[in-house]
Amino acid sequence: MELSEAQIQSRQNASALTRVQVDIEADNVPQDLWLGIRGFIWNISHRYTQFHHPILLYEYDLHDLWYMLIKAAKVTGADDPLQDRLLIQVLYARELGTLKWTSASSDSNDMESHIALTSNGRIWTDLPFLAGDIQEVWSKFLSIKSQERVNLAAFIAKLTALGVCGDALSLCAISLLRETLETQRRLTASESGSDVPVAELLPAVNAWLEHAGHKLIALSNNSFNNFELKESVLARDANISSGGFNPTRWLFWKQRLEALSQCDDEIVARGALFGFRIMSQRLLEIESAMSVMVDNE
Repeated sequence: MELSEAQIQSRQNASALTRVQVDIEADNVPQDLWLGIRGFIWNISHRYTQFHHPILLYEYDLHDLWYMLIKAAKVTGADDPLQDRLLIQVLYARELGTLKWTSASSDSNDMESHIALTSNGRIWTDLPFLAGDIQEVWSKFLSIKSQERVNLAAFIAKLTALGVCGDALSLCAISLLRETLETQRRLTASESGSDVPVAELLPAVNAWLEHAGHKLIALSNNSFNNFELKESVLARDANISSGGFNPTRWLFWKQRLEALSQCDDEIVARGALFGFRIMSQRLLEIESAMSVMVDNE
């Protein structure tokens, strides 16, 4: 059954109102957003299995659900246990498996199974639209408030570390690392310019390295390059031609952090040193050809 234009418009209006309410809750009672997420998961499951509405309606629901999740991640501190509670909701949903309902077949006495198959996979097994919605929000990370950027970076890194959405969310990591370490930009806000300074991006970089450094090393070991990205000046000068992860790029990032750790600005130097030490430590913990490359430098 297809939806009429009026029904689609009505659902879009409902979605807009839902997001306004989510924003209000995020400003006033952010600690309770995880409860709303859990309830929304059950609401979607119940309505699909009991009322059998067109799948398009549930696609709108999923986008609204992920909007709530992403908003909650932004306003929840990277080290706050409540962020782990948000992660649990995602894992909880995935473990519910594929939604389905059965009906009598029209031409026999057999039962026919109907699974919740969206245009982006099965609910909940494939967590439809989650990766895409996160990528879309993160594509504007330079304009996200500094603390919210750190919080969201940590949350996405934790999802990646847990294998949620496979390697799709690594796009968020490499876009951040390339902008921070491969793009010529001012170090601090006190310097002239309008670009986001390195000092404001380093905490998000460190969140990725701290929570998913081992995953990024694995992607680098395998030269994972499942996305297209613009060429960066510093990478080109360092003879890095690939747009994706690879050992040469990983070691270049490490060298850049080491160089930044020796700059005159104390905040930048401290943040860069933290990231450099994490990268060095992870190479000691995980088998990688890059360890040999470092020893030979």
